[in-house]
Amino acid sequence: MFEYISGDLAADLVNAGGQLSDYAHLLEWARGAGAITASTAESLERLAQAKPAAAAAALRAAHRVRDIVHDVYTAVVAGRTPDPTDLNAELSRVLPRRQLDGSHWVWRDAERELESPIWPVVLAAGDLLTSPDAARLRICAKPDCGWLFVDRSRNGFRRWCSMADCGTREKSRRRAAKQSASVARRAP
Repeated sequence: MFEYISGDLAADLVNAGGQLSDYAHLLEWARGAGAITASTAESLERLAQAKPAAAAAALRAAHRVRDIVHDVYTAVVAGRTPDPTDLNAELSRVLPRRQLDGSHWVWRDAERELESPIWPVVLAAGDLLTSPDAARLRICAKPDCGWLFVDRSRNGFRRWCSMADCGTREKSRRRAAKQSASVARRAP
C-alpha cells in the first residue's frame, strides 16, 4: 500500500498523503518506514483501541506534521528560505523524548504515546534541512505526481520519484506525443 522511495522519512510521510485515513494506517506506514518497531506498533494499536479519541488526535497531529514538512520542503525545492517556526515547535515538543539507552538513541515511552510514530519524522525533517542533502530535495517531474524525494544519484539529475512508475509513464507519454507529432507532420 505505501511506498518508501523518497530517501527521507519525512518526505515519505508527505508522499503517503491521503492514505493516512485512520490511525491503523498511520501505524502501518510508520512500521513499514522503520519509524517504529513491530512491538511498538502492537502496543500502540492496543492503546488506540482503548482510547479512540486520543488516537484520532494523534492522527490529526500526524497530518499537521505532514503539512508542515510539505510546506518547508517545497519552499526548499523552490529555492525559498522556509519558515521554520512550525517545524521548530514540533522539534521542541519531540526532542525531549529522545534519550540514550546505553550506546544508542531511543524514544522514551514510544510504546505508550500515540503520537510517537511521528517523532522520528520530525527529527528526520530537521536533520535533512541541516544537511547538505537539503540541496538535493526534489519534486517529481511528472506533472500530476508531486511526490518529494532526495536525489542521491551520482550526477544529481534524478527527475522522477520512481523510474519504474512516474519515469516510465512520462517517458512513454512523451514518446507517444513525439510519434503523433511526427505522423501529423507527414500527413498530406
